[in-house]
Amino acid sequence: MYGKGVFGADGDVALNTALMAPFAADRGLLRQRINAALQAASARCEVDATRTAGVGYCFGGMCVLELARMGAPVQGVASVHGIFSPGNAPNASITAKVLCLHGHDDPMVPPEQVLAFEQEMSAAGVDWQMHVYGGTTHAFTNPGANNPDFGTVYSTTANARASRSIETFLGELFRAEQNEMITPTGEKISTIENYTNFSVLTGDTINGRDGTKEVSINVLADYKQYNSETSEVVALYNFL
Repeated sequence: MYGKGVFGADGDVALNTALMAPFAADRGLLRQRINAALQAASARCEVDATRTAGVGYCFGGMCVLELARMGAPVQGVASVHGIFSPGNAPNASITAKVLCLHGHDDPMVPPEQVLAFEQEMSAAGVDWQMHVYGGTTHAFTNPGANNPDFGTVYSTTANARASRSIETFLGELFRAEQNEMITPTGEKISTIENYTNFSVLTGDTINGRDGTKEVSINVLADYKQYNSETSEVVALYNFL
């Protein structure tokens, strides 16, 4: 987002603020950059560009909300302790579903900003959710956050709840395709059995879902699936 080789740094408030400020002030520039990231990811051969979503944390949360506001072709966005305030760029028709995970005591996003965002999403007819965690500040998913005076404190509980909410949200977006996996060459794979123990043989590794199970398999014409305890072949995978 900031340019090639330019990164923020945990705990460096001055640096991070200076990097983010131009994008907060110019949402057109922000949208241009985040859309370029989406296009670059969508162009990869292992990505199905018709099934994409964005998840962003802090400044990234603002970025994915702008992705939704600009009408980008993503199925959903999840903003985690992100900034909700709109900028100077008008909204397009928002088609993405929106999930916001927010710490109630986040000093960077006061309650009036939360309410204004909810009203903005409702007025636009968006399928939106707002999960608010009590006794929780900004940066609650960052284990390195420990600055109560600045309002950034890690929360084990809120982080775990947020992770589950994101998993549920993405599952809702892509449930219809859970039994399909896409290889790096763009080919679809269906499974014969629902097993959870996999070992990669050779070739490229891909990740996907088999029903409700997370799986990792390799790219070959056929796939052998092993039971990790007995090393026996328990199923084969073939291209559709």
